[in-house]
Amino acid sequence: MNFREYFKLTKETSKNCLKICGVIFTSIYAIIALITGYKNVSFADSIEIFVLCFLLGNGFGLLIWALAITSSYGQIKSMIKFFNSIPHEVKERLGLRLIAKPQNPKYHYLQLEIVDTISDNPFIFNFDKKFVWIAIVNDLRMVDNFQKRMIEIRKKYKKERIELTGYGLRKNIKWKEWKGFTNEDVNLIFEKLRTISIEENLEVINRKTE
Repeated sequence: MNFREYFKLTKETSKNCLKICGVIFTSIYAIIALITGYKNVSFADSIEIFVLCFLLGNGFGLLIWALAITSSYGQIKSMIKFFNSIPHEVKERLGLRLIAKPQNPKYHYLQLEIVDTISDNPFIFNFDKKFVWIAIVNDLRMVDNFQKRMIEIRKKYKKERIELTGYGLRKNIKWKEWKGFTNEDVNLIFEKLRTISIEENLEVINRKTE
């Protein structure tokens, strides 16, 4: 997806962003003009100040919009690149799909997420600047004192870089390592997360039993 395609897909969001930012910043500049002591001695002065506030407000709004859309587009490109880096066999077996996040397009730019659609035990794939994340989905409703359990598991599996999150157990993989990952490597992580889930008495979500 190139920038032009992304711009067309998010045209409604851009229009709304420009409109809201323009109104907000024009109002702010108008209030600043009043507070700092502008005195409108004539109708022409009033028009001049209004035009100046309008231009400054919309100009700043345009800058905010440019930052918002380029940042969102950058995230889209990164997510597509990450999705393509997942071994093909893993994507096929789990039915991984790259889909749009469910959010109001009027107020939010298009964002993508990776969804596991067919595996018995759902897994979550994501990333940040330092790590790629693979998480198994655990049923955490029966976990007493989640904060305490989270700290205990983080200390216990610190060397393996496994921690408990709001979704379940998560393995953090350095980007350097991830670049050389194969289908077998990912399978080993799946099995490790399942094993630890059993050892720590964390129930794994199973689609067949739901």
